[in-house]
Amino acid sequence: MVEISREGKRVYFTNSLYGAVDPQFYPEGIDGWMVKLDAAPAGGIEFDPKFLLQWPTSETQNSPPSNKLNQFSPHANDSAT
Repeated sequence: MVEISREGKRVYFTNSLYGAVDPQFYPEGIDGWMVKLDAAPAGGIEFDPKFLLQWPTSETQNSPPSNKLNQFSPHANDSAT
């Protein structure tokens, strides 16, 4: 899935389609992830090296991040490189 922020400054990518239909396409389940690109006002994009979400976790086991992008902080995993 691809999601662009309303102001057009961030682009999110996940390997999840949408939590409600993922079981149809991934009956065995998936190890999900989400990454973010930052879009510069003058043009160009680059990956945010500090943003990486992976699931399932105890908090997101029944609701992958693709269902609730706006509930995650901009730098959810500051230890990622």
